[in-house]
Amino acid sequence: MRDSQFTDDATSTIVVRSETRGSRGQILKKKKGVASAEPETTGEPVAGTQQPRIEARRDIGDLRIPDNPLLPFQQLMTVLPEKSSNLLPTPISKLMSAESETLGEFFPEDFKIDLAGKKREWEGIALLPQVDTEKFLSELDSVLPEIDSRILKRNTVGKTFRYKYSSKKLWTFKSYYGDIIENFCRREFLN
Repeated sequence: MRDSQFTDDATSTIVVRSETRGSRGQILKKKKGVASAEPETTGEPVAGTQQPRIEARRDIGDLRIPDNPLLPFQQLMTVLPEKSSNLLPTPISKLMSAESETLGEFFPEDFKIDLAGKKREWEGIALLPQVDTEKFLSELDSVLPEIDSRILKRNTVGKTFRYKYSSKKLWTFKSYYGDIIENFCRREFLN
């Protein structure tokens, strides 16, 4: 789509709803198993000049988004492959193994890749078993006591921020990972 096609709020709403439905569709495909490799979006990127207008819109119509999203470790555990399990705390990464008695079936070493309309393997969609969210959550809850409390602080849903560039130096950005003294970024709360 061209920028000129995004001229009014009605068009913006259509684009936002379409992209949200597409993203939600891809999540549901991941959760329920892939029935088709066809995307549910228009396939067109959101135009750069329209981005601020679309980001400002909160009206996504009749789409229902859950009030209680999965926590970060829960999300990562359901989407990361076994080879990336080292990105999560050790007790969780042990669950993400083909040898795991409880969740091993969800982390197969060999799996098919749907190449429908694709030329390269990395462009395809990995066909994995349907995720049993309740089973994942139950197993994750059983290992959480083994994880250091400092690491568990990362496993929370926090506030949503937007950061924007500022031409002048602002406050020092304090972080668990180190402070940023030369900060040229303005923070706004979105919640």
